[in-house]
Amino acid sequence: MKLRFSKHLTAKTRRDCMLKVYPDGEPRAFLTQCEEERRGEGVASTRTFDFPDYAVVIARTEFGSAVISPDEPGDVAIEVHIGPEANDVVAAAAEVEARGMAAKAGIEEGEQGIPGFSGFSIIRH
Repeated sequence: MKLRFSKHLTAKTRRDCMLKVYPDGEPRAFLTQCEEERRGEGVASTRTFDFPDYAVVIARTEFGSAVISPDEPGDVAIEVHIGPEANDVVAAAAEVEARGMAAKAGIEEGEQGIPGFSGFSIIRH
């Protein structure tokens, strides 16, 4: 299951992505490619991962102002990527954790958005 995630930091904006892999595993163990680009003081990177087909990956993407403050927490997107051979129990556990992450981020149950940019998404591969 190949997935790509991007992040950036400039003087004005930021985008960061945190990954959690089920049933277990460190995301960087599945990293196959990392492209980094610098423009002035800004830096952007795109990372490509090749996760096993039995894996479930939770991606929490946060973006907004480069200056993080309680008044402007930024936007959050939560995606659950379920591999084609993922165990139903593992997928269900990951979904429960992802729903908890979404609730903490203020994302309403069933709030659909643009994957990677807003809302909560469950994506079966």
